[in-house]
Amino acid sequence: MKTFALRRAATLVTVSLLVTGCILVPVPTPATPPRLSSEQLAQITEGLASRDSVASTLGAPDLRRADDRFWIYHWTVDRGMWFAIPLLPVVGGNIGPLSSKQVILVLKFDEGGVLRSKEFAGAGG
Repeated sequence: MKTFALRRAATLVTVSLLVTGCILVPVPTPATPPRLSSEQLAQITEGLASRDSVASTLGAPDLRRADDRFWIYHWTVDRGMWFAIPLLPVVGGNIGPLSSKQVILVLKFDEGGVLRSKEFAGAGG
């Protein structure tokens, strides 16, 4: 079902751009690197890491919730690019990623500021 919706959306975008005088070409490119590496994530251990050690390893979180008990990090990993080639002699260019994956990391601390869990939510890491 998701593949059908993606194909339908790609077809609509392609037809729309052709009508305006562009041809879309998928260009393979390396994926954007994740915001947090697996080495960084391995350095923070449940039951041992404190808020200060997590902040020094991962940096400041994007969101803090519930009296600083939940820290949330969010990033996007893009793969490939759509490139528009104009049919008329005007400027074309990159119009967006072929695929995009949202990554959300949720860290839960106890009242004493010790890390109790680290989980990926949503699309996952």
